[in-house]
Amino acid sequence: MEEYKAGDITVVIPTIGKDKKRLLMLLKHLRATSKDIKIHIVWDGNASPSYDFIFKVKSEFNCMVITHESNKGLSAARNTGLDNICTKIGMFIDDDIFPDPNWCQRVISFHNEYKSEMSALVGKVTWEGTNFKNRLTEWYEEFGAWSIFNGSKNLTKLSNFCGGFTSFKTSFFKCLKFNEEFTKYGCEDIEFGVRFFPMGGVLYLDSHLVGRHFKNLSLEGYIEEHIAAGYSKGLLAHLHPDDFFDLEFHQQACDKKDQGSYIHYLKNLAKYIYDKEDNLFSTEFSEFMSLLTKACLQSGYHNFFEENIFSVKNSWVVSCGVGEEDLYIPHFINAKFNEIVRGGDIQVLKEMQNKMPYFLKPFEAELAIDENSDAINKYFAINPEKAIGIDEEREIDSLNSRELYKVLLSPALEFSEKEKIVSKIIQVDPSFVSAYIWLLSNKPLEGVMREILFSVSTYFAERRPQDEKKKHLANIHSLLVQYREQEI
Repeated sequence: MEEYKAGDITVVIPTIGKDKKRLLMLLKHLRATSKDIKIHIVWDGNASPSYDFIFKVKSEFNCMVITHESNKGLSAARNTGLDNICTKIGMFIDDDIFPDPNWCQRVISFHNEYKSEMSALVGKVTWEGTNFKNRLTEWYEEFGAWSIFNGSKNLTKLSNFCGGFTSFKTSFFKCLKFNEEFTKYGCEDIEFGVRFFPMGGVLYLDSHLVGRHFKNLSLEGYIEEHIAAGYSKGLLAHLHPDDFFDLEFHQQACDKKDQGSYIHYLKNLAKYIYDKEDNLFSTEFSEFMSLLTKACLQSGYHNFFEENIFSVKNSWVVSCGVGEEDLYIPHFINAKFNEIVRGGDIQVLKEMQNKMPYFLKPFEAELAIDENSDAINKYFAINPEKAIGIDEEREIDSLNSRELYKVLLSPALEFSEKEKIVSKIIQVDPSFVSAYIWLLSNKPLEGVMREILFSVSTYFAERRPQDEKKKHLANIHSLLVQYREQEI
């Protein structure tokens, strides 16, 4: 099999051109590490680069400049970069990340060992070894979002996608692309991962592939970025509510609304401790930073919903009934759904399905197969009259879905108790495929109910990581074959 070499790599650098001096330093640094790699700058700034700048980067660094007509955001810049890669390997490098000199060889070695098109590699990004390292960056790397790069064994498989310092097989990434609805800071990588991992993508972390972060981090900058990330978090929850809508977070963000004064108050407290405290990683500082981070995310999150959802509420909300406020559909589902299905209100379910079909996709079978509420009630309230002890009830209520599933597998439980646990699992996590498979395997079901469970379990299984997806779909297919044989 052909071995990759430096000439097979195209580096894509998305930039808004805010710091041209740093960008030129990065180009010089990259070209010094390899003369054979191809370098593409995707210029996504509000103003186009000057002729002199384009001439300089082309003549001195043999670099292509691709210009967007208007600022479109990081996702669009990466997609433009993908469209223009002609080599077998691509690599995204943010314009403030300077790779260590051995980066090219480590990337080549990885892709020569991991030949699968679906294997990608991300390096460790750090402020360590730069003049931009400060006490806040130390905290951020130790306890904040960048703690993901610390404490992991080399070539660990990551469960979240990271794209700022990542190499990949071009053909696979061109099939996926980034969602260009994400125009603000944050969450474009998470959304990409929702599609990347179920298709079989694997992202490895090479802790010896190091990128130095040449960017100042201040409390003010941290706040600005995390408010923007909250906005993107709102978009992510709206696009993928099955995976990312969090009822408690949503309610808190919408109840608190404008948190500007609260954020300002927390910033001042954190700054006071930051300036005075010898031990940066004190409990007090970490607690205030956690509160500040959450407040910023919630503020941005509410901004997204205020601008895009609540202002066009007829498109995304349903009424809870007389005297109650209208609710955003995923909020409605999480907060009120049990009441609706027990009341058999098919019209409300249909209204939600029409307004937000990608969220209510699993419930299409119920509405299409059976026009009354019996099937839905059977699905969501399995044997609800069954008695169970108060202590057992309390214990069940304290467990998450995975813990409940372990209890379900206990041979000591009676079948009626297991039914109750399955009902609780589905209530806690409607996407828990194994609970549906257990029902299909163990409970005699009518044709309508059986079709519903097959539809729902298949839908959620398709959205699991590749290994789980294969296992679940194989089990579902086996059960389907058994049922078909019984009908003959």
